[in-house]
Amino acid sequence: MRGMLCALFIVAAILAAIPVSAQEGTEQTHVVQPGENLFRIAMRYGVTVNDLMAANGLSSPNVVYAGQVLVIPSGAAAASASPAAQPDAAPATEPAAPEAAPEAAAGGTTHTVARGETLFSIARQYGLTINAILEANGIDNANRIYAGQTLTIPATNTAAPLPSAGDAQEPAVAAVDTSVSVQHTVGRGETLGRIAQRYGVTVSAVMSANGIADPNRIYAGQTLTIPGVTGPLDQGRVYLDVPVVKQSRNLSCESASACSLLRYMGYSCSDDMVVFAALPRSFDNPHRGFVGSVDSPAGSLPPGLGQGNGYGVYVEALSYGLRSLGVASYYTYFASLDTLRGLLSQGVPVLIMATHGLGAYGQQPIAFTPTDGDGGSVTIIRYQHSYVLIGYDTDGFWAIDPWSGSVDYFTNARFEADWARLGRQALWVTSW
Repeated sequence: MRGMLCALFIVAAILAAIPVSAQEGTEQTHVVQPGENLFRIAMRYGVTVNDLMAANGLSSPNVVYAGQVLVIPSGAAAASASPAAQPDAAPATEPAAPEAAPEAAAGGTTHTVARGETLFSIARQYGLTINAILEANGIDNANRIYAGQTLTIPATNTAAPLPSAGDAQEPAVAAVDTSVSVQHTVGRGETLGRIAQRYGVTVSAVMSANGIADPNRIYAGQTLTIPGVTGPLDQGRVYLDVPVVKQSRNLSCESASACSLLRYMGYSCSDDMVVFAALPRSFDNPHRGFVGSVDSPAGSLPPGLGQGNGYGVYVEALSYGLRSLGVASYYTYFASLDTLRGLLSQGVPVLIMATHGLGAYGQQPIAFTPTDGDGGSVTIIRYQHSYVLIGYDTDGFWAIDPWSGSVDYFTNARFEADWARLGRQALWVTSW
């Protein structure tokens, strides 16, 4: 009898330790584990954070604790076998010390980085994607390679080749969703005929959609609605069907842009989920976390500069926040236009940092020394803003603007000039 009681006690203890358990009927519960948040739990079960909050009577997505039992709304998918991976370390602002040279993967080889080489040029040399080399070497910052570094080059049959913009003969493109308003910003020297040809529509259709009586009366900087765009786009162009997420708060552009990347992968999210559940915080250093209040007025600067109490976040801290959710996120500084085109041609949308309207406000970068730092200066700019690049052609890029919720077209020159102000930052997501 005593042995039976002991066995029952052990079984009960094991069942109590299991995070997910089915109760009577269709109700399912989840025991919150250390480090978990509502966003990760919602993703695990295929429900929304709002559904979880409603089912458990929660007023804030941030008030959960380890050991708390949550009711999972009916209709949730079965939990995955293992929780999302945790990040290894907080984002660093200085390059990590060189590590020992990695051994070549089975069937692969190694490459010693030469002066002036980039991950993009190396990937193209071996017919691989940038992501394949990042993953083979445990690198999360594509900008952190150096001359003399030895990289593992995986076997070429593990990834599709990454073409340059010039030899992307048949890029994987999707038909443009006509339910999304496609906007085009007129570049200097453009004509209605050239714009209509780019989108495969007629001049009269563009004139009618914009109330234009004279096809010669357009001007640089004017925003035109392009109606009835159908795909696929012409050869040499890429246009990805990425969901548009409009920011719900004054300074949640980066979180809304990140949510576009996540929804592109088929997951439900909102900018509030990202900014409140994932992002680290910093008093005044956007390289280390989100600065200030997300509800501060647009154009605010970090505290201590006398112009508001808010700013935003840069790619390394944003990438760290996404990784805390189990997302495979990568970032780089000083990227090239070819790197962006290479990722897009692989079907990977890219989040970039620039300013509202790409220079429309004429703001200049400001260098200051944050209190949350190592003594070095940080570059900021009023009206800093994120975009999601979803396509390109020979003349420019298509980008989602989370402020307006529109898809805009920017010429290469205009895009590159504003993008460079904050160090050519780029971030992308590949898998969960």
